[in-house]
Amino acid sequence: MKLDGFEQMLVELAREVSYYLRKNGACYEDAEDIAQDALVKIIETSHVLSPDTIRTWLYKVVINQFRDLYRRKQRYAEILEV
Repeated sequence: MKLDGFEQMLVELAREVSYYLRKNGACYEDAEDIAQDALVKIIETSHVLSPDTIRTWLYKVVINQFRDLYRRKQRYAEILEV
């Protein structure tokens, strides 16, 4: 399948973000899920974001989602201990 420039940029950003998350402690599945969710958000807001700010915005969203997932897993582990 042939991708246009914007779609190709999104695919590259997804790979970059997924690698970043795995490098910072996320498992492969979580990194892929977070990257996919972030790309959906980009597609939903692409008419609002300028191409210059997409990368910065994406990293901010991904880091926040990873923190939320980490906290959720910690709370779940605490509940299981009790």
